[in-house]
Amino acid sequence: MSVPDDPLNFIPADLFFPTVPNFQKPTEVVTVESSESIKPSDPLRYAAHITLGGVNGDSQTQCLVQFVTPLIWRIRYDPKYTSLSDFEDTNTRTIVRDTFSGLVDGLQQEYRDSDARNAYPAGDGWFWRTSFKQLSTDHWVLTSNEYQSLHGTATPKTSLHIFKSPFRIVATRKLKTLEADTSLLQSVGVDTTSELEQIIWQTTDQTFSYQQNADIDAINNIVLNVKKPGPAEYLGFGEQGGKTVLKKPSYLNYFCYDNFNYLKVYGQGALDGREPLYQSSPFYLEMNGTPTYQNVTGVMVDNYSQVAIDLGKNDSNIISIATRFNTFDAYILTADDVPAMIWQYTSIVGRPKLKPRYILGHHQGCYGYANEGTVYNVVNAYRGSGIPLDGMHLDVDFQERYRTFTSSRVNFPDPKRFFGNLKKQGIKACTNITPILTLRTVDEGAYKALDAFWDQKDPKNPKTK
Repeated sequence: MSVPDDPLNFIPADLFFPTVPNFQKPTEVVTVESSESIKPSDPLRYAAHITLGGVNGDSQTQCLVQFVTPLIWRIRYDPKYTSLSDFEDTNTRTIVRDTFSGLVDGLQQEYRDSDARNAYPAGDGWFWRTSFKQLSTDHWVLTSNEYQSLHGTATPKTSLHIFKSPFRIVATRKLKTLEADTSLLQSVGVDTTSELEQIIWQTTDQTFSYQQNADIDAINNIVLNVKKPGPAEYLGFGEQGGKTVLKKPSYLNYFCYDNFNYLKVYGQGALDGREPLYQSSPFYLEMNGTPTYQNVTGVMVDNYSQVAIDLGKNDSNIISIATRFNTFDAYILTADDVPAMIWQYTSIVGRPKLKPRYILGHHQGCYGYANEGTVYNVVNAYRGSGIPLDGMHLDVDFQERYRTFTSSRVNFPDPKRFFGNLKKQGIKACTNITPILTLRTVDEGAYKALDAFWDQKDPKNPKTK
């Protein structure tokens, strides 16, 4: 396998990362600025803007670090940007709010309102702010502080230390110790609530590397390098191949395409830990990174293009996270335990609704159920074998030439009768909705109503840009 000639094509992680040593490497901070303003319109609210020195005569580059909540911060970096104003307030569709400022303010209220068991402990008068200090000529710190009431005292939660040369970011917070027997320790007078400041996340001495293409502006290869604690275990990473729940050192690929049979990248199938499966969710948890202390760290990369991760494969002490297009944008989260982490994570990406009761039954679905007869045969086989069947999921076979919101007039000529028959047998039927619209000129205006609905003057319509 070799790097494709067209740099816009997918490049496997194990071929991408060996090229990183040739990237540009900003190493020194020029300036750091922040603001005490709490106005949503201020881009420096709860944030630090870092200007990095140019490399080999290149222009300076810009990094923006923003607190989302006291325990969540966001890191953005784009060597194409020239000033703070280039960082927009608009969020991607991954995030529950349309704007970052709206997300920050909305979460403050959600934290106060939530009574979930794993929610962040915040009372009715709770709120948070940030403080910013320059501790020396080469050391700045941005700290999130929470208050239980308007006139309460500040309690520091997370500190982001920014060092000048080499440029790096170190996150610390006070952690509770993991006690074997709290009641026993208390009985002998040991304070079990003591907390100690610990490093929970940090970049390497080479925080960012980047590579651009003079001929193709869309290419914006950016790598963030993070230190990997020796005792840490890693969980998550979305739909990735492999044989274990906890990930071993490996290369990971994220690229949204239909990897049929999971053989298109390495040809080894779904048991290969490098093989991307069907959908991209670049989010993972780091556990036991601070042994004997209560802490879980999460990382979510907010990028719809190709994402590549080197999970300690090339260097056992480093995790490298790369995006190949657009701005590098990642959310870092910290919590005492996994339930609290999941509550925080879903607070920014959204929480699923309570599922209907019928999903608790046994469901069947398969790509290849191409007509009514095939589906009825499957149902009859279940019933004849005495195996419960409560749901039937139909894939794109149900559609007319793979067009969303259509049904095949030949293979499923009477959908109402077909679904009615399944319902009479106690089976809930679901059909596939693929997030693409297939338009063929021979269809004589298929999706004409949708074309009319989509405002041709909409700046988000790629045809009008």
